Amino acid sequence: MSTPSAGIWRLAVVGGGVTGLSAALQAIELAEAAGQRIAVTLYESTRRLGGKVQTLHRDEGTLELGADSFLARKDPVMRLCRKLGLDREWVGTGPQAKQTWLVADRQLHPFPSGTYMGIPVWEEGILSSPFLSEQGKRRALMDLEMPDGSPDGDESIRAFLVRRFGDEMVDRIADAVMSGIYGGRSEDLSLLATFPEFRVMERTHGSVLRGMQARLANAQAAATSAPLSRSIAMQGKAVGTGVVPPASVFLTLRSGLETLVEALESRLIALGADLQVGVKVSSLERQSVSLRETPYYRVSTEDGSARDYDAIVLATPAYVTADLLEHPEVSAQLRAIRYASVATVLLLYRAKDLASMPQGSGFVVPRREQMTVTAVTWLSAKWPTSLSDEVIALRAFVGRSEAADIVSADDDEIKRQVQEDLAVLMGDTIGEARPYDIVITRWPHAMPQYDVGHRERVQALLGRATQTFPGLALAGAAYAGGVGIPDCIEQGEQAAKRLFDERTVRADS
Repeated sequence: MSTPSAGIWRLAVVGGGVTGLSAALQAIELAEAAGQRIAVTLYESTRRLGGKVQTLHRDEGTLELGADSFLARKDPVMRLCRKLGLDREWVGTGPQAKQTWLVADRQLHPFPSGTYMGIPVWEEGILSSPFLSEQGKRRALMDLEMPDGSPDGDESIRAFLVRRFGDEMVDRIADAVMSGIYGGRSEDLSLLATFPEFRVMERTHGSVLRGMQARLANAQAAATSAPLSRSIAMQGKAVGTGVVPPASVFLTLRSGLETLVEALESRLIALGADLQVGVKVSSLERQSVSLRETPYYRVSTEDGSARDYDAIVLATPAYVTADLLEHPEVSAQLRAIRYASVATVLLLYRAKDLASMPQGSGFVVPRREQMTVTAVTWLSAKWPTSLSDEVIALRAFVGRSEAADIVSADDDEIKRQVQEDLAVLMGDTIGEARPYDIVITRWPHAMPQYDVGHRERVQALLGRATQTFPGLALAGAAYAGGVGIPDCIEQGEQAAKRLFDERTVRADS
C-alpha cells in the first residue's frame, strides 16, 4: 500500500447522525484546504440520515420528533449553520415562552425569574420560592457562607448540590432540570462530565450562588453590549444574519432541524462524498501490513461487499462500536457506558377545544412526584411560527434511566398514562378535550449516561483505543460532556481533525 502522502486519502465514517455528517464534511474541507485528495464514504444502517434529529411536516406545521432546538451560545452549530447558509433560517423562541413551570405536589408553579439550571440565583428568589420550606430556604442560603468542601476527584451532581444547598433544593427543583437533560438520576450522574462549572464556581467564588450571579451578570452585559448587525423580530421569531446570533437562548430552523441534516447531505454530495444510506457495517478488520506500510482497515457490510480505508471515524453508539471493534479491553470499556431509553409523545389538540394556555414553554416533573411524564413542552408557545393558530401542540417526554419500561409499553398504554398525567397537571386547560392525534416516537438506548467517573474512564478508553487502533477515531455523545446538537458537531469535527493531523504527521516523518 502507498504511503499517506501519496494518492487519495480514503476515509470511512460509520454512522449518519449529526456527528458522522460533521466528521465527513470536516475531513473533506481539511484535505481540500491542504491540497490533498480525499475520498469519503459514509455508512448509515437506517434508511434516513440525521439520527435523533427528525422533523415531521404536516398540514398543521413543522413538528420535531427528536431534538427541537440548540443553544445559541454554542459556537460549533452557529458556525456550521453559517457555513451551510442556514443562518437566515434561525428562529428564536416565542414571546410567550419565557416562563418555565415546575411540578410540586402535582400542581404547576412558575419558576422564579433569575435561575440557573432551575436553581434561583438570587437570595430573594430562594426566600420567595414556593417549592422550599422555611428550613429548606435557610439551608440553601448556607451556600453563601459555606467553605469549599469539594473532593479532589469526581462526585455525583446530587452529592455536590446537597452539600451546597441541602436535600430540598435538589429533590424539589434541581433534580427535575438536571436529570431531565440526561434522562438519568442525579445520584448517578457525574458532576465533572455534566456541570463542571459548578465546581469552578465553588472554588473561584467560594459560593455557587455567587458564581451563578457573576455568570448571569456577565451574560446579561454581553447580550446588551453585542452589536446586532441586523435582526428582524416579529410574531415571536428572530431571524439572524449570520454576524451574531439573535437574542434567544434556544434556536431552531424555520423549516425544522432536519433542514440542517439535508444541508449537510447536499454539501457532502456536492463535494463527492459517497453516502451509503441503508447499508449496515457488519465488521471492521485491521489489515496486517509490513512495518514500512501504513495500516489500513477493511469495512465489510451486510450485503457482502467490502472496501479498504486508510482511516475510520466510528460515530456510532458505544455499544455498536464495541461490537465492531471486537477488542476484549476496549469493547468492554465501551459496553460499560450505560444508555437510557426515552420516548416523546406528541399530542395535537384543536385550539378551539382548549381553554387559554398558561404563559410559558412548558414544565418539568421531579422524580419525587412519581409521574410517568418527565417534562412537557408547549410547542405552540415555544415555536409559534411553526404551527397553525388552529392547533395546540404539546410534547410529553417519558422514560428515565431507572424507569425505562414505559418506553417499551404499547402505544395505548403510553397514551393512557400520559393523558392521565396531563389531566392532573393541566386539567383546567384541557378539560374534557381529547387530542385528535397522538404521535409516539421511541428512542431506545439513546441517551448515554455520564456516571460518576465518566470523564476519567472515557479518557482512558480513548487513549487505549488510539493506541490499539491507529487511524481510527471514536466520536459521539457518549464520549463528551454534552448530548446536544452542538456537542455532537464538535465531536465529529474533532475526530476528523485528529485523523487528518495523524496523516499529516505520518506523511512528514
